[in-house]
Amino acid sequence: MSRNRSHESRARQRRGLIREAFAVVDAIPEARMAALGAPSGLDAAAARADLQRLAIARPRHVLTAFSREVCATSAPNHSTAQGTER
Repeated sequence: MSRNRSHESRARQRRGLIREAFAVVDAIPEARMAALGAPSGLDAAAARADLQRLAIARPRHVLTAFSREVCATSAPNHSTAQGTER
């Protein structure tokens, strides 16, 4: 019985990781998505679909690669907000 619970727990954790990875992919701006797809000849929509497939197969990779980037683009620039522009 504990093996079944452990399996269910891992499955639940994986579904959560996939949801988080999809949220990160959805938060990537269109311009950045187009830049990511350009070397492969993909437009922004195709690049996003490709990353969504990767999010299902390897959600941790997507989270590692793009979560910092998404946080950086969505967070306000603190130095400008405090009036200390460079």
